[in-house]
Amino acid sequence: MITVLVLEAKGIKKRFGGIIALSNGNLRCYKGRITGLLGANGSGKSTISKIITGVYSADEGEIIYNGKSVKYRNPSEARKDGISMVFQNLSLVPDLTVWQNIVLGAEQKNGFFLDNNHAKKLSKEILSQLLPDLDINKKINELNPGEMQIVEIAKAISENPQLLILDEPTAALEQVQVKSLFHSMRNLAERGIAMIFTSHRLWEVME
Repeated sequence: MITVLVLEAKGIKKRFGGIIALSNGNLRCYKGRITGLLGANGSGKSTISKIITGVYSADEGEIIYNGKSVKYRNPSEARKDGISMVFQNLSLVPDLTVWQNIVLGAEQKNGFFLDNNHAKKLSKEILSQLLPDLDINKKINELNPGEMQIVEIAKAISENPQLLILDEPTAALEQVQVKSLFHSMRNLAERGIAMIFTSHRLWEVME
């Protein structure tokens, strides 16, 4: 099997005031592979992920994506280029339903109207691997933290990314939900999606 390099971060440095959050950060991600990003809290895992997706700008270093040097100004630019990220701080809208949140910002239209049937079908397909019993018509404010995290993950997957970054996605999940997530990640890898899986738990990365 040919190994295809999707993303490389080289010599990334980031300061916040006088504090160095990341120094000489280097990372490579390959098509169809899950790359584990492991470290203690405060080690710079989230920082390098947010630099890749345009939340932060690097003070030094370079991000190369699909062979080109990139510097995204915000996560929307990164998403348009095929990079999605599951953040620790959820981006869900509490008063909207599960399916509305999953397609939010990327809704398909049927003529002049939003194609709700497509959105519901897509949401069910993605959740069938993550949490099949979750009612897609429930509002986010009716869910528990683990269910909310699953919806956030489903939202990122719905964007059909080439590179999916999961920043400590298991923190709020129950053990059975973690297993479902890992199963889904393996399926995504088989489809050729590159992934960065961030954790401070060694057993999760090895799994």
